[in-house]
Amino acid sequence: MSVRFVSADFFKEGLTLREGSIRQIGASGLSVVLVGNLLLSSKIADERKNNPALFYVDPANPQEILNYLISIGRLSKQADKLKLSKAGDGNMNLTLRVEAEGQSFILKQARPWVEKYPQIAAPASRLEVEFAFYQSCSMDGVLQKHTPGVLFFDPENRIELLEDLGEGEDLGALYRGGVLSSDELSQLAEILSHIHSLKLSSQQRKVFQNQRMKDLNHFHIFVFPFDLGNGFNLDEITLGLSDDLLRFTSLPARMEKISRLADLYLESGDSLLHGDFYPGSFLKRERVFLIDPEFAHVGMREFDLGVFIAHLHLSSQKDGLIEDFLNAYRNSGGDSFDRPLLEAMAGIEISRRLLGVAQLPIHLNREDKRKLLLKSSSYIDAWS
Repeated sequence: MSVRFVSADFFKEGLTLREGSIRQIGASGLSVVLVGNLLLSSKIADERKNNPALFYVDPANPQEILNYLISIGRLSKQADKLKLSKAGDGNMNLTLRVEAEGQSFILKQARPWVEKYPQIAAPASRLEVEFAFYQSCSMDGVLQKHTPGVLFFDPENRIELLEDLGEGEDLGALYRGGVLSSDELSQLAEILSHIHSLKLSSQQRKVFQNQRMKDLNHFHIFVFPFDLGNGFNLDEITLGLSDDLLRFTSLPARMEKISRLADLYLESGDSLLHGDFYPGSFLKRERVFLIDPEFAHVGMREFDLGVFIAHLHLSSQKDGLIEDFLNAYRNSGGDSFDRPLLEAMAGIEISRRLLGVAQLPIHLNREDKRKLLLKSSSYIDAWS
């Protein structure tokens, strides 16, 4: 399967993606990764040449990582070896589990690209937002129990050391027939209500504008999936899906609403949002943990709520869980929300996950996807 790019003006000033787009990406898990590893090695070499003062983590060179960890005082000078392994299935950052001297922790580095798809540039400043998010959560008794502790933060090298929550799965198993329990649902509702209720200082609000990451998300949520000229071959994912895209985008009133919803997303808002509140961000341990808040920003709470509701649909959860979740959110002290707007955002998330680059590990046939797109359309069309 070939991977072809045309017009790769990905980020103006190396940061925000507005006009450029990926013109062709293979399906089957987005096999852009076939060339990604080679490109990643080349990008790291270029960055080291252009920014020799920065430390770029190379999993193939554990001695360099060991020396770095000794230099920041995380390991003793007597440390002579460490064990490295991949931690999680995230796309955005390099994330490793480090085991040495009887301890285990997570090392995360943000580079100026998406780690899984290095063809896509992304602001490395996202880790500063993640650090600020975890700091804010550590001041709340509930959120402190549901987020990892930060052990060390190196803003210059965009490196973060996090508490190791242990081996286990995220809730991505929901896409493979897993069932969200009532206890997990209640925990997630409480987590989200407490995030939305956090009181932020003016300095925190400044950090959580996170405009460059919002620009990246804006493109991949509201623009690329509905661009008939983006070159993304949907029929390689599910035969006939390109016809469903044509049908979905054929209503001018719907496309105008998507544009208005996109503008609302880019606005600043009153609540702190996680920004990517879906099963891949939830770890299942003795309780649910929330991770990967690099898209956190101040915005409208209906976005987080809508994303979660969308994934209840996408993971084929039982009827009634949507109302159970929203009731639990209210009962946990969550602020009021606009139900039609929430559902419209859910509609956007459903359709972009089926029609865009950010495909999910779901095994649905065309008829299943067609029904989900009809639900998505009804949510968007009902909003005014």
